[in-house]
Amino acid sequence: MEKSLQATPPAYDVPQGCYQQQQQPPAVQVVDKPSVSFDKHPVTMMCPHCRVNITTAVNQINGLAPWLVCGGLALVGCFFGCCIIPFFIDKLKDAEHRCPSCQQVVGRHRLIN
Repeated sequence: MEKSLQATPPAYDVPQGCYQQQQQPPAVQVVDKPSVSFDKHPVTMMCPHCRVNITTAVNQINGLAPWLVCGGLALVGCFFGCCIIPFFIDKLKDAEHRCPSCQQVVGRHRLIN
């Protein structure tokens, strides 16, 4: 009787980390930063929140500039109401751009950062 010889590969001890397993890349949420420069005027863009093409609604809000001018006027002696005049001048205010669809803030133009 003939015995059939089958070649069996030798058993090797393989360390745990040697096998290359295909892993799924981690889920990354990409947030689009708008490549729009905001100014004091409305801007046409795509809203990053609701993904609708919009023209922004601009609100004038008091930022740092009116406070600095108010403090400067108070230092030179304008105490009786004159120092609050900068809060009524639109050129000294910051511009806040909002989406008219979802009412989210999409950008700001600050006079002083």
